[in-house]
Amino acid sequence: MTTVALTRYSQIQLNTVEEAKDFAILIARSAMLQPSLRGRPEDVFAIILTGKELGIGPMQSLRSISVIQGKPSMDAVLLTALAKNNPKCTYFRLVESTEERATYETLRESSPEPERLTFTIADARKLGLADKDNWKKQPAAMLRARASSALARAVYQDSVLGLYSREELGHSPMDAQDAVFEEPVAEVPAPVLETY
Repeated sequence: MTTVALTRYSQIQLNTVEEAKDFAILIARSAMLQPSLRGRPEDVFAIILTGKELGIGPMQSLRSISVIQGKPSMDAVLLTALAKNNPKCTYFRLVESTEERATYETLRESSPEPERLTFTIADARKLGLADKDNWKKQPAAMLRARASSALARAVYQDSVLGLYSREELGHSPMDAQDAVFEEPVAEVPAPVLETY
């Protein structure tokens, strides 16, 4: 019997611009890539660089970052993970999740009290979101994405760098393959941040 040793790599290391460029050219041919990025090594390169600035690897960047309206955006899960990984984050937790509302709360080390943010289905209706297919099929998930993203951006600006989630720009993660070519969407008003 032959034993095969497997080596785990935590991240592909692209240490030079030339290495990143060569990687982008190679990966742009991959069927693993969302259709809007295939054959577009320049966009792949830009996403990889954006991920590097955020401290995430190239493949995670390509799975989690999209280009919408010429700007990078990320899925809400990544945005929340960046906030949770901030060394000053004491906790970032889901308080409530229903098909009517989602509430997250966080405590940043330098803050005297936790901050909490709620996004409701009424908020989604005001923004014209509630009638979209992804909101009808998975309202609780979409509410969680909105609430967590807004709280992460409000409290951990140093981690998320002002980036919006795809959900906040009107796209679900499943829409990401078309995101590069989307028409501009209206400015997204931020939900009210509550301090307790």
